[in-house]
Amino acid sequence: MIPVMNLESIGITYDQWMKACILAEAQAVESEDVLDVQRSAAKHGRWDLVYNLSLIAGLETSVLIDADGQIQIDWGSPGRVPLRPPVGMMAPFRVWVHTHPGFHAYWSGTDKN
Repeated sequence: MIPVMNLESIGITYDQWMKACILAEAQAVESEDVLDVQRSAAKHGRWDLVYNLSLIAGLETSVLIDADGQIQIDWGSPGRVPLRPPVGMMAPFRVWVHTHPGFHAYWSGTDKN
């Protein structure tokens, strides 16, 4: 398990984190338990938690935060995260964060486009 700090300061309990990690390990990333933890982490700028869940799941994830603070999360295989159209989200978007295989920092073809 990947150690993390100060979960309670963003409203995530240790038990919630552990449950999300166990579900992520089983690649049950669409479960509300994982998505709730990921949303809370993103809302508070805890990208380490978002990346840790991605690493544990062995999958890539995308987090889009719109102008109103609404959060959309997508998951996909290494190298491909199919993004749902951001229907109902308000532009301009505040942030779009996504992981890459092995967490290498690079501009992928998707990023460039």
